[in-house]
Amino acid sequence: MTRRIGLALVTVALGVIIAPDAWADVIPSKRAAKSNDAARVTERLEQVGVPQTQAREQASKMTTDDLAFFSRGAERVQVVAGLTLQEWLLGAGFLGVISLVAFIVIDDAND
Repeated sequence: MTRRIGLALVTVALGVIIAPDAWADVIPSKRAAKSNDAARVTERLEQVGVPQTQAREQASKMTTDDLAFFSRGAERVQVVAGLTLQEWLLGAGFLGVISLVAFIVIDDAND
């Protein structure tokens, strides 16, 4: 009796593991529609001063959604080169204010 129950449990377990593969959807691969989004993005990158080889490399690393987004509006492609002097000064000032507040709170707690 226990041997039959064991065999039944093993059969059910294997059925649970293997059966979902039998009903898996098979979706044929689709060829991507040919678009010139990459060419538009590459052209815009070249207009803002990126060398042609780097522009092609950056465009090839983008997803199709990114390429579609940036090709819809050329002004969306911009050159950004880090923080400006104003951003550095504001960050340093904010850090100074936070440090001063922390010092005052810690000093009051020690008294």
